[in-house]
Amino acid sequence: MKESDLLQYCRYYKGERENPYEGKDQNKMMLWLYERTWVHDTMAVIARGDVNASESRNLDEYTAVGLAEFENADGVPITLKSLLFNRYAQGNMSSMMDCVEPFKKFYKRYYK
Repeated sequence: MKESDLLQYCRYYKGERENPYEGKDQNKMMLWLYERTWVHDTMAVIARGDVNASESRNLDEYTAVGLAEFENADGVPITLKSLLFNRYAQGNMSSMMDCVEPFKKFYKRYYK
């Protein structure tokens, strides 16, 4: 797998070195950063032939709160969605369950 294979799933990160949203749009700036992290972490795991423990934990959280089927036909991998949900919940400093509905609205705003 190549980085370009993963970039096709990103809405904001296109492989740039610098964040084009910095100083312009806080939410898009953070989404760019999370997508870049997802791409780089996924590529590192593939290179090592390893398992990504953080990704597994994020997926467990994501499915535990009932999001496994959320927007599952939109072309965005569940591993990226689970990272976005984890970061959203951490940023809101709320329980995972309390973040489900607000996250859905946020996600639909930025990923539709």
